[in-house]
Amino acid sequence: MNKCIQMGRLAADVNLDYEALNGTPLATTQLAVDRGYSKEMRAKREQQGKPTADFFLVKAIGAPAVFLSKYSKKGKRILVEGKLRSSSYDRDGVRHYVTEIMAERVEIIDWASQKQQQATTDQKAAEDSMAGFEDFKNDEEIPF
Repeated sequence: MNKCIQMGRLAADVNLDYEALNGTPLATTQLAVDRGYSKEMRAKREQQGKPTADFFLVKAIGAPAVFLSKYSKKGKRILVEGKLRSSSYDRDGVRHYVTEIMAERVEIIDWASQKQQQATTDQKAAEDSMAGFEDFKNDEEIPF
């Protein structure tokens, strides 16, 4: 079985192309996946110039491609579920190998915090619109 699930942050904006596959949407981007080091180990590796994250090329075709390009951008936390695909190419006599994730499903992880932030903003706006109105304990206190 070929199944891969990765969660990380987009390291680049999503590039949506309709021409590469004869009108079918193709999205490409890079996903940075943290290796999960402790703070001390991360600091040590960063000092040594060693990587603390892995970067994966992500491709999505069709509906997941449109979703990814519409709702995500660089820095957004996402979860990608798909298949690993390896390929190689020659450039200047040197063989290069590429491993990419062919996304079948994409989830935006940051939505909860965005919705929560929007709800807080909406609640504050509602409270501000009620400013100046007093609470009356009974009908006799109403001035009309």
